[in-house]
Formats: sequence, C-alpha cells, structure tokens
Amino acid sequence: MVKQLLYREDPGKTPASRFRRIERFRWWREFGTAALLGLAVAVIFLLTGWTAQIAGTFTALNDLGVWTHLIICGVATAAVLLVRWLFYGKLRIKQLSAGAATVTLDDNSVSYFDQYLDEIVYFFDMSDRDVVIFEDIDRFNDSHIFETLRALNTLLNASVVS
Repeated sequence: MVKQLLYREDPGKTPASRFRRIERFRWWREFGTAALLGLAVAVIFLLTGWTAQIAGTFTALNDLGVWTHLIICGVATAAVLLVRWLFYGKLRIKQLSAGAATVTLDDNSVSYFDQYLDEIVYFFDMSDRDVVIFEDIDRFNDSHIFETLRALNTLLNASVVS
C-alpha cells in the first residue's frame, strides 16, 4: 500500500522517503555533481603539488602552465561522471565498517503498519492528495483492516490540522 501511494508522486517531491525508485540518469544533475567533485580534486592536487609533479612527468603538460589545473579538473569531472553513469542504481551500501567498529541501526517498530506509518503521513504532507480509494478490501474477511484504516484516517486528519 505504501509503495503504491509513493509511486503516484514524483520522486522529487518525496526526497526523504525510505523507498527508492529507479529513476532515469539525469545528465545535468550528475554533471553538476561531477564538476564539483572534479573541482575538489583539482584544488587538492594544487595544494599538495601533485599537479606540478604530473606536469613534470609529461613534457606536453609542462608547457601549458596554469591550464594544467583545468585539465586535471576536466579529467576528474569526466572520470566521476563516467563512474556515476556506469554504476547508477547498481550499487547500494548495506553496511559501513571502520576497523573493528560497526554501526547497526535497530528497528523499534512493533508492527508492519507502525513501521510505515510515518511514510504514509509524509506522503500526504508532501503531496497534494487528499483522498485514497481502496478497492476489494472486503475480500480478506478481516474487520481489523477497517479498524486500522479508520485509525490511519483519524491520524492523518489530525496531522493535517496541527
């Protein structure tokens, strides 16, 4: 139910959602990110003197002088853009460890409904949707579903007021 709600909205309108959708590669946004990282690499190379060492190794770069920094920035930008394009949507970080230290987050939610309740409230806060229609819920022959949806409706109406 939560994913069906979130797929109705543009992913840009719900950036804090835990559900990541597959999106197309946005060249301009990725180029901007790559350009910032390329600039950072060029500044690091400038401050550490690595650009001068690279220029000293290649005589053609040695003649360019200050333009060598722009070439380093361009190469770094192109490399970052290529890596982002090749691995876009294919890599996900599951765990991060530093030596013997490992960070694991505990899930404190009691039920499936409580676990995704904040996603549902967030969806209605971020979207202009006011009504959701559920079809064929009576086929489950479980009145608990209706009680849960009534509680959700009450909670959503209360969160809109506050």
